[in-house]
Amino acid sequence: MSVKPEEGMLFTSLEEAEAFYYEYAKQSGFTVRKGSVYEVSGVIKGRHFVCSKEGNKPFKKYDSSSVSGKGKNKVKPRKKYSTRTGCLAHIVYTSRDGLSYKVHKFVEGHNHYLVGQEDMHFLRSNRHLTRVQESQIY
Repeated sequence: MSVKPEEGMLFTSLEEAEAFYYEYAKQSGFTVRKGSVYEVSGVIKGRHFVCSKEGNKPFKKYDSSSVSGKGKNKVKPRKKYSTRTGCLAHIVYTSRDGLSYKVHKFVEGHNHYLVGQEDMHFLRSNRHLTRVQESQIY
């Protein structure tokens, strides 16, 4: 099986197709978010997976008079800037029977830098702890 998705590729299940795209993203240097689902009578007929930087989140303003806490211990909400860049990279899987899934559309073009091999472990989807590491932390 090719490492790079191509339109027309077939998968025996949606889970297999999802795992394939997540692995492709990991090797390419980006992370994936689940997009929209097209469902008919409880059967998934279409599924989108998008780059995690797809779309734009509106910047949330907060009212400084409504900070939580009393007296000296007032806590302001942390300013957290969006990581979204409006990236258009995505993949669309479709199915006629709900049993096998085909790559219907694949858009590769990212509008942001991809992560290099040396920094792959910083990506959210690659941050995993072993049981031993968990036991040392907790």
